[in-house]
Amino acid sequence: MLSIINMPVTSYAANCFLVYDPVSGEAALFDPSVSKDDLDVVLSDRKLTLKYLILTHGHYDHMITVNEIRESYPDALTAISEGDAVCFSDPVRSCAAFFSVPDFRVAPPEMQLRDGDAITLGEEEIKVLATPGHTPGCLCFVFGGNMITGDTIFCGTVGRSDLPAGDPEVLFLSLTKLKSMETDYTLYPGHGENTTLFYEKVHNPYLKLIK
Repeated sequence: MLSIINMPVTSYAANCFLVYDPVSGEAALFDPSVSKDDLDVVLSDRKLTLKYLILTHGHYDHMITVNEIRESYPDALTAISEGDAVCFSDPVRSCAAFFSVPDFRVAPPEMQLRDGDAITLGEEEIKVLATPGHTPGCLCFVFGGNMITGDTIFCGTVGRSDLPAGDPEVLFLSLTKLKSMETDYTLYPGHGENTTLFYEKVHNPYLKLIK
């Protein structure tokens, strides 16, 4: 069974999660905005090997420290969706320009993820679920009774769709997909506190619009 840690973040209140397999010691860092020093401590304390750096989507606030961490952990594979890979080279699409970091760039990813793909940590799998709308390539990641949702859905609200390449109609379809699920996943969103899918089905005003 995979374990998950909510890592301390540097700024912009964007959540960063470390998922790891206690048996093999393999780990994946989702939305790297944690400082390298804090990551070093957690990996060392738990005797973990960083296997992946994974982006739920390509916005700057979710990959602030990706370049620093890639340099320190060159064996870790960086993964993002096909639809958001352009964000690594386009500061407008990544919104880095809006955060006053117009020169921010990331080297091309080693992996481009698609809906239905699986990432392995030891013998455990993390399933890739495409949920576009906030960006064209937004992804959620499902393992056990957990789901990392990025900026697709938060506690009590959903991701905005008015940023570059966002699409409210596409986001509505992604939310419909989530609402149709019959498992009460614990949701780990890109901002704010954790929640559950069944709670959001009842209380989230956007999901309540979906019949």
